[in-house]
Amino acid sequence: MNHRDFELTMKEWSNLSESGKMDIIIRNSIHLDIFADEHEALRKNLHLVDRFLKEAHKVSWVRKHYSVRTIFEVLRHNTILEQKDSEFKISNDLIIPMGRVSMLFPRLNGLFSFKERKR
Repeated sequence: MNHRDFELTMKEWSNLSESGKMDIIIRNSIHLDIFADEHEALRKNLHLVDRFLKEAHKVSWVRKHYSVRTIFEVLRHNTILEQKDSEFKISNDLIIPMGRVSMLFPRLNGLFSFKERKR
């Protein structure tokens, strides 16, 4: 797999397999400030990461700054409507790592503000 760290397009991301996406996330975890214990949650929810990134790209065409939480809540709302009979819940623990994956895309750089994280 040939990719350019921190210079992905949505087309390149969409063409990657799930393992390819996770490989990029894991290899860039230090720069993205994603903790190792968050990798599994991201892997299990890559379909939501994909949806988050699509929504973030849409927003990037009309806003210079936006909220990760707002997009996350829209995804939560839409998931509830789409899966009416499901007990599936989207954990708030995904908000920060999902938002930080956006830093892989130059188009999204600066759209969200992130604080330094401490463990």
